[in-house]
Amino acid sequence: MFDRPHERKRFYKGIVLAVTSSITYGLFSVFLYLGENTGSWSDWWALPFAASAAGFLFLCMIGEVFVEFFAGLFVFLGPGFRERLVAVGKLLKSRNGLTMIGCAFLGGPVATTSYCIGLLTAGGVVAAITATCSVIGAAFGHFVFGQKLSPRMICGMMLCLLASVAISGTALFEERISFVGCAVSFIAALGWGIEGCVGGVITASVDGRIAVLIREWLAAFTELFLVLPLLGLALRGFSAGAADVSVLYFLGETLRSPGLALFLLAGFFAVPSCLLWYRGNALCGTALGMSCNSLYLFWVPFFMWLIVDVLLGFGDHSLSPLQWGMIFVDFLGILLIAGKPAAEKNRREGRNIEK
Repeated sequence: MFDRPHERKRFYKGIVLAVTSSITYGLFSVFLYLGENTGSWSDWWALPFAASAAGFLFLCMIGEVFVEFFAGLFVFLGPGFRERLVAVGKLLKSRNGLTMIGCAFLGGPVATTSYCIGLLTAGGVVAAITATCSVIGAAFGHFVFGQKLSPRMICGMMLCLLASVAISGTALFEERISFVGCAVSFIAALGWGIEGCVGGVITASVDGRIAVLIREWLAAFTELFLVLPLLGLALRGFSAGAADVSVLYFLGETLRSPGLALFLLAGFFAVPSCLLWYRGNALCGTALGMSCNSLYLFWVPFFMWLIVDVLLGFGDHSLSPLQWGMIFVDFLGILLIAGKPAAEKNRREGRNIEK
Protein backbone atom coordinates (compact mmCIF):
# COMPACT_ATOMS: atom_id res chain seq x y z
CA MET A 1 0.00 0.00 0.00
CA PHE A 2 2.91 2.33 0.76
CA ASP A 3 5.80 2.67 -1.68
CA ARG A 4 7.68 5.19 0.49
CA PRO A 5 8.06 5.62 4.28
CA HIS A 6 6.57 9.12 4.21
CA GLU A 7 3.37 7.73 2.66
CA ARG A 8 2.83 5.52 5.73
CA LYS A 9 3.42 8.51 7.99
CA ARG A 10 0.92 10.63 6.04
CA PHE A 11 -1.64 7.82 6.17
CA TYR A 12 -1.54 7.39 9.94
CA LYS A 13 -1.33 11.13 10.50
CA GLY A 14 -4.56 11.47 8.51
CA ILE A 15 -6.25 8.90 10.77
CA VAL A 16 -5.12 10.72 13.93
CA LEU A 17 -6.30 14.08 12.58
CA ALA A 18 -9.70 12.70 11.53
CA VAL A 19 -10.28 11.08 14.93
CA THR A 20 -9.20 14.27 16.73
CA SER A 21 -11.65 16.17 14.54
CA SER A 22 -14.46 13.94 15.80
CA ILE A 23 -13.55 14.71 19.44
CA THR A 24 -13.53 18.47 18.91
CA TYR A 25 -16.81 18.18 17.02
CA GLY A 26 -18.35 16.55 20.06
CA LEU A 27 -17.30 19.52 22.20
CA PHE A 28 -18.53 21.98 19.55
CA SER A 29 -21.96 20.31 19.59
CA VAL A 30 -22.28 20.47 23.37
CA PHE A 31 -21.42 24.17 23.63
CA LEU A 32 -23.73 25.02 20.70
CA TYR A 33 -26.54 23.16 22.44
CA LEU A 34 -25.85 24.87 25.78
CA GLY A 35 -25.57 28.31 24.16
CA GLU A 36 -29.03 27.95 22.63
CA ASN A 37 -30.51 26.92 25.98
CA THR A 38 -28.93 29.56 28.24
CA GLY A 39 -30.19 32.96 29.38
CA SER A 40 -32.76 34.54 27.09
CA TRP A 41 -32.67 31.52 24.80
CA SER A 42 -34.51 29.34 27.32
CA ASP A 43 -37.44 31.80 27.11
CA TRP A 44 -37.32 32.28 23.33
CA TRP A 45 -38.16 28.64 22.59
CA ALA A 46 -41.46 29.12 24.42
CA LEU A 47 -42.52 32.14 22.33
CA PRO A 48 -45.42 31.56 19.87
CA PHE A 49 -43.35 32.15 16.73
CA ALA A 50 -40.83 29.46 17.77
CA ALA A 51 -43.53 26.80 17.33
CA SER A 52 -43.53 27.40 13.56
CA ALA A 53 -40.95 25.82 11.26
CA ALA A 54 -39.68 29.23 10.14
CA GLY A 55 -39.43 30.46 13.74
CA PHE A 56 -37.52 27.40 14.92
CA LEU A 57 -35.13 27.69 11.98
CA PHE A 58 -34.72 31.41 12.67
CA LEU A 59 -33.58 30.84 16.26
CA CYS A 60 -31.26 27.98 15.28
CA MET A 61 -29.61 30.15 12.67
CA ILE A 62 -29.08 33.07 15.07
CA GLY A 63 -26.85 30.84 17.18
CA GLU A 64 -25.05 29.47 14.14
CA VAL A 65 -24.16 32.95 12.89
CA PHE A 66 -22.30 33.71 16.12
CA VAL A 67 -20.52 30.36 16.19
CA GLU A 68 -19.42 30.53 12.55
CA PHE A 69 -18.32 34.15 12.90
CA PHE A 70 -16.24 33.34 16.00
CA ALA A 71 -14.73 30.30 14.26
CA GLY A 72 -13.65 32.41 11.29
CA LEU A 73 -12.33 35.07 13.66
CA PHE A 74 -10.10 32.54 15.44
CA VAL A 75 -8.62 31.53 12.09
CA PHE A 76 -8.29 35.09 10.80
CA LEU A 77 -6.53 36.45 13.91
CA GLY A 78 -4.01 33.62 14.00
CA PRO A 79 -0.33 34.10 13.09
CA GLY A 80 0.18 35.62 9.65
CA PHE A 81 -3.38 36.89 9.29
CA ARG A 82 -2.39 39.59 6.76
CA GLU A 83 -0.87 37.03 4.43
CA ARG A 84 -3.94 34.88 4.97
CA LEU A 85 -6.22 37.71 3.89
CA VAL A 86 -4.29 38.08 0.63
CA ALA A 87 -4.43 34.32 0.10
CA VAL A 88 -8.22 34.36 0.56
CA GLY A 89 -8.56 36.93 -2.22
CA LYS A 90 -6.43 34.85 -4.59
CA LEU A 91 -8.26 31.62 -3.78
CA LEU A 92 -11.69 33.14 -4.36
CA LYS A 93 -10.63 34.03 -7.90
CA SER A 94 -9.68 30.43 -8.67
CA ARG A 95 -11.74 27.36 -9.48
CA ASN A 96 -10.94 25.91 -6.05
CA GLY A 97 -12.26 29.09 -4.48
CA LEU A 98 -15.57 28.85 -6.31
CA THR A 99 -15.81 25.22 -5.24
CA MET A 100 -15.20 26.21 -1.61
CA ILE A 101 -18.05 28.71 -1.90
CA GLY A 102 -20.33 25.83 -2.82
CA CYS A 103 -18.95 23.80 0.10
CA ALA A 104 -19.56 26.71 2.46
CA PHE A 105 -23.19 26.90 1.38
CA LEU A 106 -23.71 23.14 1.75
CA GLY A 107 -21.85 22.89 5.05
CA GLY A 108 -23.26 26.05 6.63
CA PRO A 109 -26.80 27.21 5.81
CA VAL A 110 -27.89 23.74 4.68
CA ALA A 111 -26.07 21.08 6.72
CA THR A 112 -25.23 22.91 9.94
CA THR A 113 -28.75 24.34 10.25
CA SER A 114 -30.23 20.87 9.70
CA TYR A 115 -27.88 19.42 12.31
CA CYS A 116 -28.76 22.18 14.77
CA ILE A 117 -32.49 21.50 14.34
CA GLY A 118 -31.89 17.80 14.87
CA LEU A 119 -29.67 18.38 17.90
CA LEU A 120 -32.23 20.59 19.63
CA THR A 121 -35.22 18.36 18.86
CA ALA A 122 -33.73 14.86 19.11
CA GLY A 123 -30.56 15.28 21.16
CA GLY A 124 -27.12 13.72 20.67
CA VAL A 125 -28.54 10.69 18.85
CA VAL A 126 -28.69 12.72 15.62
CA ALA A 127 -24.89 12.43 15.50
CA ALA A 128 -25.36 8.79 14.54
CA ILE A 129 -27.60 9.78 11.65
CA THR A 130 -25.33 12.49 10.30
CA ALA A 131 -22.41 10.03 10.54
CA THR A 132 -23.75 8.46 7.34
CA CYS A 133 -22.00 11.39 5.65
CA SER A 134 -18.91 9.14 5.57
CA VAL A 135 -20.64 6.76 3.16
CA ILE A 136 -21.98 9.65 1.07
CA GLY A 137 -18.56 11.32 0.94
CA ALA A 138 -16.76 8.10 0.01
CA ALA A 139 -19.25 7.37 -2.78
CA PHE A 140 -18.95 10.95 -4.05
CA GLY A 141 -15.14 10.72 -4.00
CA HIS A 142 -15.25 7.43 -5.90
CA PHE A 143 -17.58 8.53 -8.67
CA VAL A 144 -16.43 12.16 -9.03
CA PHE A 145 -12.71 12.07 -8.16
CA GLY A 146 -11.96 8.42 -8.96
CA GLN A 147 -10.85 7.51 -5.43
CA LYS A 148 -10.52 3.73 -5.14
CA LEU A 149 -12.87 1.64 -3.00
CA SER A 150 -11.92 -1.98 -2.33
CA PRO A 151 -14.52 -4.63 -1.36
CA ARG A 152 -13.12 -4.55 2.19
CA MET A 153 -13.61 -0.79 2.44
CA ILE A 154 -17.15 -1.06 1.09
CA CYS A 155 -17.97 -3.70 3.72
CA GLY A 156 -16.59 -1.39 6.42
CA MET A 157 -18.69 1.49 5.12
CA MET A 158 -21.80 -0.71 5.19
CA LEU A 159 -21.07 -1.59 8.82
CA CYS A 160 -20.83 2.11 9.66
CA LEU A 161 -24.09 2.76 7.83
CA LEU A 162 -25.80 -0.17 9.58
CA ALA A 163 -24.71 1.12 12.98
CA SER A 164 -25.97 4.63 12.24
CA VAL A 165 -29.36 3.39 11.04
CA ALA A 166 -29.69 1.04 14.03
CA ILE A 167 -28.94 3.81 16.51
CA SER A 168 -31.39 6.24 14.96
CA GLY A 169 -34.02 3.54 14.38
CA THR A 170 -33.89 2.52 18.04
CA ALA A 171 -34.18 6.15 19.11
CA LEU A 172 -37.36 6.69 17.12
CA PHE A 173 -39.21 4.32 19.44
CA GLU A 174 -38.46 6.59 22.39
CA GLU A 175 -41.00 9.31 23.09
CA ARG A 176 -38.34 11.92 23.79
CA ILE A 177 -36.89 11.58 20.29
CA SER A 178 -38.29 13.71 17.47
CA PHE A 179 -38.89 11.97 14.15
CA VAL A 180 -38.63 15.31 12.36
CA GLY A 181 -35.27 15.98 14.04
CA CYS A 182 -33.93 12.63 12.88
CA ALA A 183 -35.27 13.08 9.36
CA VAL A 184 -33.81 16.58 8.97
CA SER A 185 -30.44 15.26 10.16
CA PHE A 186 -30.12 13.23 6.96
CA ILE A 187 -29.96 16.54 5.05
CA ALA A 188 -26.92 17.42 7.16
CA ALA A 189 -25.36 14.06 6.28
CA LEU A 190 -25.78 14.75 2.56
CA GLY A 191 -24.30 18.26 2.80
CA TRP A 192 -21.35 17.24 4.95
CA GLY A 193 -20.65 14.15 2.85
CA ILE A 194 -20.10 16.26 -0.25
CA GLU A 195 -18.33 19.05 1.65
CA GLY A 196 -15.90 16.68 3.39
CA CYS A 197 -14.93 15.00 0.14
CA VAL A 198 -14.46 18.21 -1.85
CA GLY A 199 -12.82 20.05 1.06
CA GLY A 200 -10.31 17.23 1.47
CA VAL A 201 -9.39 17.37 -2.21
CA ILE A 202 -8.96 21.15 -2.13
CA THR A 203 -6.87 21.26 1.08
CA ALA A 204 -4.45 18.79 -0.48
CA SER A 205 -3.24 21.72 -2.59
CA VAL A 206 -4.11 24.86 -0.55
CA ASP A 207 -3.74 26.00 3.06
CA GLY A 208 -6.54 24.34 5.02
CA ARG A 209 -6.92 27.42 7.24
CA ILE A 210 -7.84 29.49 4.20
CA ALA A 211 -10.47 26.94 3.23
CA VAL A 212 -11.90 26.93 6.77
CA LEU A 213 -11.95 30.74 6.88
CA ILE A 214 -13.90 30.91 3.62
CA ARG A 215 -16.22 28.15 4.78
CA GLU A 216 -17.07 29.69 8.16
CA TRP A 217 -17.38 33.36 7.22
CA LEU A 218 -19.17 32.80 3.94
CA ALA A 219 -21.70 30.62 5.74
CA ALA A 220 -22.11 33.18 8.55
CA PHE A 221 -22.58 36.15 6.22
CA THR A 222 -24.94 34.22 3.92
CA GLU A 223 -27.13 33.38 6.88
CA LEU A 224 -26.89 36.86 8.38
CA PHE A 225 -27.59 38.97 5.29
CA LEU A 226 -29.72 36.62 3.18
CA VAL A 227 -31.44 33.75 5.01
CA LEU A 228 -32.24 35.43 8.34
CA PRO A 229 -33.83 38.57 6.77
CA LEU A 230 -36.02 36.33 4.58
CA LEU A 231 -37.09 34.33 7.62
CA GLY A 232 -37.72 37.59 9.47
CA LEU A 233 -40.09 38.69 6.71
CA ALA A 234 -41.88 35.35 6.91
CA LEU A 235 -42.34 35.86 10.66
CA ARG A 236 -43.63 39.43 10.37
CA GLY A 237 -46.59 39.88 12.68
CA PHE A 238 -45.30 37.54 15.38
CA SER A 239 -44.10 39.02 18.66
CA ALA A 240 -40.92 38.19 20.53
CA GLY A 241 -41.92 39.25 24.01
CA ALA A 242 -41.74 43.03 24.16
CA ALA A 243 -40.68 43.46 20.52
CA ASP A 244 -41.50 42.19 17.06
CA VAL A 245 -39.42 39.41 15.53
CA SER A 246 -36.39 41.01 13.92
CA VAL A 247 -32.81 39.97 13.23
CA LEU A 248 -31.31 43.00 15.00
CA TYR A 249 -33.37 42.40 18.14
CA PHE A 250 -32.19 38.80 18.56
CA LEU A 251 -28.59 39.62 17.65
CA GLY A 252 -28.56 42.37 20.27
CA GLU A 253 -30.14 40.20 22.94
CA THR A 254 -27.64 37.41 22.22
CA LEU A 255 -24.75 39.85 22.66
CA ARG A 256 -26.07 40.55 26.16
CA SER A 257 -26.79 36.90 26.93
CA PRO A 258 -24.45 34.63 28.97
CA GLY A 259 -24.87 32.18 26.12
CA LEU A 260 -22.48 34.32 24.05
CA ALA A 261 -19.50 32.84 25.94
CA LEU A 262 -20.76 29.36 25.07
CA PHE A 263 -21.03 30.31 21.40
CA LEU A 264 -17.44 31.55 21.63
CA LEU A 265 -16.35 28.14 22.96
CA ALA A 266 -18.35 26.39 20.24
CA GLY A 267 -16.59 28.54 17.63
CA PHE A 268 -13.21 27.72 19.17
CA PHE A 269 -13.80 23.96 18.83
CA ALA A 270 -15.37 24.36 15.39
CA VAL A 271 -12.01 25.44 13.96
CA PRO A 272 -10.00 22.24 14.65
CA SER A 273 -13.09 20.18 13.91
CA CYS A 274 -13.35 21.51 10.36
CA LEU A 275 -9.63 22.01 9.70
CA LEU A 276 -8.57 18.53 10.86
CA TRP A 277 -11.53 17.01 9.04
CA TYR A 278 -10.39 18.48 5.72
CA ARG A 279 -6.74 17.67 6.38
CA GLY A 280 -7.42 14.12 7.52
CA ASN A 281 -9.44 13.41 4.37
CA ALA A 282 -6.62 14.80 2.24
CA LEU A 283 -3.98 12.59 3.91
CA CYS A 284 -5.69 9.20 4.22
CA GLY A 285 -8.50 9.43 1.65
CA THR A 286 -12.16 10.36 1.88
CA ALA A 287 -13.47 6.88 2.75
CA LEU A 288 -11.19 6.32 5.75
CA GLY A 289 -10.93 9.97 6.80
CA MET A 290 -14.69 10.49 6.96
CA SER A 291 -15.24 7.11 8.63
CA CYS A 292 -12.75 8.03 11.36
CA ASN A 293 -14.40 11.43 11.67
CA SER A 294 -17.77 9.70 12.06
CA LEU A 295 -16.63 8.62 15.52
CA TYR A 296 -18.25 11.86 16.61
CA LEU A 297 -21.39 9.71 16.82
CA PHE A 298 -19.74 8.46 20.04
CA TRP A 299 -18.25 11.74 21.23
CA VAL A 300 -21.40 13.87 20.81
CA PRO A 301 -23.67 11.74 23.04
CA PHE A 302 -20.75 11.07 25.39
CA PHE A 303 -20.00 14.76 25.96
CA MET A 304 -23.73 15.56 26.07
CA TRP A 305 -24.09 12.99 28.84
CA LEU A 306 -20.91 14.00 30.68
CA ILE A 307 -21.21 17.79 30.50
CA VAL A 308 -24.94 18.43 30.16
CA ASP A 309 -26.32 15.58 32.27
CA VAL A 310 -23.63 14.73 34.83
CA LEU A 311 -21.83 18.04 35.39
CA LEU A 312 -24.74 20.45 34.84
CA GLY A 313 -27.72 18.20 35.61
CA PHE A 314 -29.55 19.62 32.61
CA GLY A 315 -31.78 17.12 30.78
CA ASP A 316 -31.47 13.43 29.91
CA HIS A 317 -29.23 12.55 26.95
CA SER A 318 -28.25 9.00 27.85
CA LEU A 319 -28.16 6.25 25.23
CA SER A 320 -29.41 2.69 25.58
CA PRO A 321 -26.99 -0.30 25.76
CA LEU A 322 -28.04 -1.25 22.22
CA GLN A 323 -27.13 2.19 20.92
CA TRP A 324 -23.73 2.07 22.61
CA GLY A 325 -23.24 -1.38 21.10
CA MET A 326 -23.95 -0.04 17.64
CA ILE A 327 -21.37 2.68 18.22
CA PHE A 328 -18.85 -0.11 18.81
CA VAL A 329 -19.99 -1.74 15.55
CA ASP A 330 -19.30 1.56 13.79
CA PHE A 331 -15.77 1.50 15.22
CA LEU A 332 -15.28 -2.02 13.83
CA GLY A 333 -16.40 -0.72 10.45
CA ILE A 334 -13.73 1.98 10.63
CA LEU A 335 -11.06 -0.64 11.41
CA LEU A 336 -12.25 -2.66 8.43
CA ILE A 337 -11.93 0.36 6.15
CA ALA A 338 -8.43 1.07 7.44
CA GLY A 339 -7.39 -2.58 7.11
CA LYS A 340 -3.77 -3.53 7.71
CA PRO A 341 -1.60 -1.39 5.41
CA ALA A 342 1.46 -3.65 5.62
CA ALA A 343 -0.54 -6.74 4.71
CA GLU A 344 -2.23 -4.87 1.89
CA LYS A 345 1.16 -3.86 0.51
CA ASN A 346 2.43 -7.47 0.65
CA ARG A 347 -0.63 -8.72 -1.23
CA ARG A 348 -0.12 -6.10 -3.93
CA GLU A 349 3.57 -6.95 -4.25
CA GLY A 350 2.68 -10.66 -4.43
CA ARG A 351 0.26 -10.07 -7.26
CA ASN A 352 2.90 -8.03 -9.13
CA ILE A 353 5.44 -10.87 -8.80
CA GLU A 354 2.96 -13.44 -10.10
CA LYS A 355 2.32 -11.30 -13.13
